[in-house]
Amino acid sequence: MCINQINIIKQFYETANKSPSTWLEGRSYSDSFVICIAAGPWKFNRRKSIQQLALNKLNGKDLIELDKIDWFPLKWQNDILNNLIFNIKLSEFKSFEELCKDHVEQAKEFPHLIRVSVSAYCGYHNDDPPKVISLFMRDALKIASFPIDRHVKRKLQEMSLPVKESEVISLCLKAELDPRLVAYSFVKEASDMENPDWSLK
Repeated sequence: MCINQINIIKQFYETANKSPSTWLEGRSYSDSFVICIAAGPWKFNRRKSIQQLALNKLNGKDLIELDKIDWFPLKWQNDILNNLIFNIKLSEFKSFEELCKDHVEQAKEFPHLIRVSVSAYCGYHNDDPPKVISLFMRDALKIASFPIDRHVKRKLQEMSLPVKESEVISLCLKAELDPRLVAYSFVKEASDMENPDWSLK
């Protein structure tokens, strides 16, 4: 990471579209989590269909109420949700909602530790969880995160910027920019595909 990269990301952000996404507004944390996990490597209509099926199966429950699930087309998606269900039940929290509210509060002081904690609950013990987990952190928890899909990765590479989420977040913070808002800007610049709108407002 160098001064030049800091200048590059600052210049990009100055002219970029900074509008945050509201696609999960009004949703519970449990709803939001299954919606994000279902945002796999598919085009809009397929993604929306898989998200709707997952919401139907959840049926308004908190994730702590679930047993082992097999809702998603891809094994890694089911693994993420099953790891989370298992680990919430082992925790001191009485619900996923309670866990999330606690993490949002703690993130004001310890954003990095909270990113690591959310990842660990999902079975990932590093700074760079899958995009769908980062998506949940960015748009539901609204904590420092930078989901990187193939489109965003390509744009970062074009600009000679890091392509690991933890490094991009660090770069944004060094540039005194909000990683979440920079992430939105990169998505809008790199791809014309929006997430389906699941907001309730």
